[in-house]
Parts: sequence; structure tokens; C-alpha cells
Amino acid sequence: MAVPEEASLTLPTAPASVAPAGRHVRQTLEEWGMTGDTAPLDAVRLVAARRPAPD
Repeated sequence: MAVPEEASLTLPTAPASVAPAGRHVRQTLEEWGMTGDTAPLDAVRLVAARRPAPD
């Protein structure tokens, strides 16, 4: 039975964390063989690119 893929990254809630979060998502998806421009992948990238709410 296959183990579901899982990844995590802990970053501070700050605007400077947006770029590293996006890189982590892109690199993880590539490692899992999930590349291309598909709606589900675009949605994941969009969520990762959201800026944190101001304090």
C-alpha cells in the first residue's frame, strides 16, 4: 500500500515568508512528479502565494 505524500515547512507569519513558501511548494510538487499547468496545481500554487494577514 502506498504511503500518501506529505511535506511541511514552518515559517514565521511575515511577508518575507511568502517567497520561501512558494519555493517549497514548487520544489515539493516537482519532487513528487507533479508538474505542468493544471487547475489543481495552479490552486496549490495560488494558496502558497497568498500573503499573510497583517498583525
